[in-house]
Amino acid sequence: MTAFCSWSGGKESSLALQRALESGLEVEYLVTVLPSENSSVGHGLPDDFYFMQGNAIGKEMKWTRTDWENYEENFSELVKEIQPDKGVFGDVYLDDHLEWVNNFADKLGFEPL
Repeated sequence: MTAFCSWSGGKESSLALQRALESGLEVEYLVTVLPSENSSVGHGLPDDFYFMQGNAIGKEMKWTRTDWENYEENFSELVKEIQPDKGVFGDVYLDDHLEWVNNFADKLGFEPL
């Protein structure tokens, strides 16, 4: 089984990862989308921040750059490369985001957590 965590570097993705690991799920990858030039994607942190987080918790980073216009397409390419069975997501307390995650997972054929 292959699992990834959608990684923003923030508290929601950190908590989601922690809960997944505590439940016994083996999460192999952190998948993050870094902003392209002049994009507001992400938290606006330096790129190295995300890689330092991945190294600190021993997870391989899969990443790409994008803007909002191409976000789903670029994120999809990363997920397709992994071919996961499961994906862990934070901030799904937002109805719009939960709906997007469920549709995205259904389209790419993995179970969203």
